[in-house]
Amino acid sequence: MMRSRCIRFLRYRKILVAAFLLAFPFFFFAAYVVPESMPFSLRIGNDFSGLYLSYKAYLLSALAQFRIPWWSPSEACGYPFYSNPFTQTFYPLNAVLLLYMKLTGGYSYTDHQIFTVFGVSLFVLGIYGWLRCLHITVLPSVAGALTAGLSYRICEILRFPNAVHSAAWYPFILWGMTLVLLRDRKKAGFGLVLTSFVMLVTAGYPYYIYYSIFLVPMYALFLCLPSVRQFFLAEKARIRRTLLFLTTPFLVGVLVTSPYLYKIKWLMDQTQDRGGHDLSWARSNFSFVDVIGSWFFPPSSLGEGWYYFGMTALFLVAAYILSFRYTRSSRAEKMVLISVGLWFIFVTAVSFGSASPVFLALWYSMPGFSGLREWSRINILLLPAVALLVALGASWLTSTLSKPHQADRSGSSAEKIPSLPNLLLLLWAVILVIQIVLLSTKTFNNQWVYCHGSIRNAEVFYLLAGAVGSFSIYGLLKARQRRVIPYGTAWLALTGLILINLLDLSYVGNTLWSWPTPVKDAPQFSLSGDIGELNRKSFLVPRTNHYWTISNDSRFNVGIIESWYYNRYTRLHEIYWQRNKDNRFIYEFKTNIEQSDRTALEMLLGMYSGQKLWFTTSIAHGSPSPFIEDAKQAGGFIHITHYTGDSIELTVKCESPGYLTFIDNWDPDWRAWIDGKTVPVLLSLGTFKSVAVNSGSHVIRFEYVPFSSEIERFKSGR
Repeated sequence: MMRSRCIRFLRYRKILVAAFLLAFPFFFFAAYVVPESMPFSLRIGNDFSGLYLSYKAYLLSALAQFRIPWWSPSEACGYPFYSNPFTQTFYPLNAVLLLYMKLTGGYSYTDHQIFTVFGVSLFVLGIYGWLRCLHITVLPSVAGALTAGLSYRICEILRFPNAVHSAAWYPFILWGMTLVLLRDRKKAGFGLVLTSFVMLVTAGYPYYIYYSIFLVPMYALFLCLPSVRQFFLAEKARIRRTLLFLTTPFLVGVLVTSPYLYKIKWLMDQTQDRGGHDLSWARSNFSFVDVIGSWFFPPSSLGEGWYYFGMTALFLVAAYILSFRYTRSSRAEKMVLISVGLWFIFVTAVSFGSASPVFLALWYSMPGFSGLREWSRINILLLPAVALLVALGASWLTSTLSKPHQADRSGSSAEKIPSLPNLLLLLWAVILVIQIVLLSTKTFNNQWVYCHGSIRNAEVFYLLAGAVGSFSIYGLLKARQRRVIPYGTAWLALTGLILINLLDLSYVGNTLWSWPTPVKDAPQFSLSGDIGELNRKSFLVPRTNHYWTISNDSRFNVGIIESWYYNRYTRLHEIYWQRNKDNRFIYEFKTNIEQSDRTALEMLLGMYSGQKLWFTTSIAHGSPSPFIEDAKQAGGFIHITHYTGDSIELTVKCESPGYLTFIDNWDPDWRAWIDGKTVPVLLSLGTFKSVAVNSGSHVIRFEYVPFSSEIERFKSGR
């Protein structure tokens, strides 16, 4: 009676379950979402602030002025903004953030952390909806969703908000693909797949866009298996129809997003290293030890590949798989486990990088594969499989703990399984030995030491978590053998196991890549006033030269980060500045660079006065020194009348013909007009833009016009 009321309550109160799943990650990551004045408040570190938050602040400030920023003038002497995936320029959820910023008057560090955690909530909700669509009952689906959604794989990428929001749409895509196969839900499934795919693309993490090439076809193949369809959906598979229904929304989605994807791909090809084909750059240091660590001893695993989902959940899945030896499981259920096992093997093989024949085969044959690095990150694709296994294991456990005459999901009776608890203890003993060996030999990854130096006894904790998880399930199975456990107790036991597992995940997982927040003077990252005015002031403020990206103020940055920005601009840095042992520019001049050349370069880049416009008699100079000398002799008067970052208008007066050079990177989509007439934009010093100017007084305008180069090629038939 109690169970029927509970199920009825959840069935007709779906919104409460959804609200719980959306809210729970905020409780789990409470240190990130509470005000910074709270003593336990934490900040997410690594690339979170200087990269993602800075871009978001600039974007929201521009959108608040009803303008899309196409070009980013304050980083690396100019770089495309909208096609830079870090910026999330076209992500629809920006509208929510814009409304929030309008209401609160700012956008803080904590605000962006809340936005990031909301991505986790979406992922959890999506996993739950997908599992329920597979006809898995409520509590097992909740168990699978929370286990996968709060696993280390998700916790570790909180430092990459774009990655979190990209991953959030994976389960919605799987959910939509499943709905498409149901007779009365095809339209809903089509819409969900299309919407989720567009969200995935615009969320701004190209790695996960590319990973979907593996996830979507594999899941489609999974759904085409007759036994799988029969097991989950109680329907017969019609392969041709299935593939047609599954393919159409993706084709529409690719068509809708293709201009954006094209520009991202073009930009990546222009950057340092991102064009691909460098096996050493596309490194992946994942190994068999990392796999072991990801399962039950994270200190030994590379952080990029963590997918630790808790020892209790691990033993629950293990007990479920071992039970096949004692129960009459259906052929369909075995096929499901075989399919999931093959998926784990494939993803793990790719994560091994150049040490894996599978990786090398894809590297040399699959387009775009060689353009990405850190392939251990592909473990994000294992989370839906983890959620499915945990949900199936939870369903099996509740069935096993129920009354003797009740049939389990496969139709077999819940028989006694006398050896299963002992096998579970044996498995725990093996795992414990491996954990002790790794702990005693201090086989720790450097990222673990970096992330968790402040957490005491974290390494020992996993030994304790393994003992608690294994003995909890062992005790339940032993109790099942000796007496009948009421059905309500079975669900209560599962709830207890979920809580134990969440405590396991929370001990370290919700503090990855974090540091304490400053209690006072927490900065607001939204830009105040008109961005155009801020950009105009930059001509009077010396540029800085440091290792990072967008500046978010009038002190424009000419420095770069490794493996990013235009190749031609990076080559200029290679000539003059040194790199450290991590291959990063440290902006100390090389010893062979003369003082006059150092001064000329700093003058050219505006590091003395903020000057970014020069008039010279020639642009054939091979280095900054003769260019600066030419500018001193040429004279000329330059007056800026308008500047937004995307466009600049100015007046030039010169006694003789010459060239106006804007120390802002050249790009094929920049256009120029002199006295209203279109003129070609030339390349100066290998990376900056110039126009040829006749003597006299002229009004010159530069404007960045996205897709203009492609439109011109189309018109000319090239």
